Amino acid sequence: MPLIKNKALNLTEREIRYAMANSRSNKEASRFIGCHFDTYRIYAKRYIDEETGKTLWDLHKNPSGKGVPKNNGTLFFKKDIFEILDGKHPKYNRGILARRIIDECVFPEECAVCGFNEKRITDYKVPLILIWKDGDLTNHKRENLEFICYNCYFLTYDDVFHKTERVNFKGY
Repeated sequence: MPLIKNKALNLTEREIRYAMANSRSNKEASRFIGCHFDTYRIYAKRYIDEETGKTLWDLHKNPSGKGVPKNNGTLFFKKDIFEILDGKHPKYNRGILARRIIDECVFPEECAVCGFNEKRITDYKVPLILIWKDGDLTNHKRENLEFICYNCYFLTYDDVFHKTERVNFKGY
């Protein structure tokens, strides 16, 4: 629960120490207080600890001694899309798989049955459904997957796969 909510900030040393005691990093301490990270940093650098001579910011900076690995916008355990499509990762998330197939241009962004490829004007994506031809949702082999439009899905697959789950997600 945030310490401060909807009031003008004037963080005291006591409030910052309380946040430090209830968090593991400066970023987490700013969330605990409920203020912007830059605001927390300004106030934490104002107060100096008498025992160590360091600012409260430096005192709570990286307390475990281990650095936090940076993500740089990529996933640490991102599996190769072609390994997934060879069937080596049957438990791979189906929604992420569908998004990656389109984003990495493995399949064209069009219906495999009728060729529909008109993009929505709101987000410029083609409304498609990823289906598994054999109905086995763990069989991610390339020849078993295809994108089809909603119209073709209801005309061709709705009766066949009414018991299986279709991947119907935002954007595709």
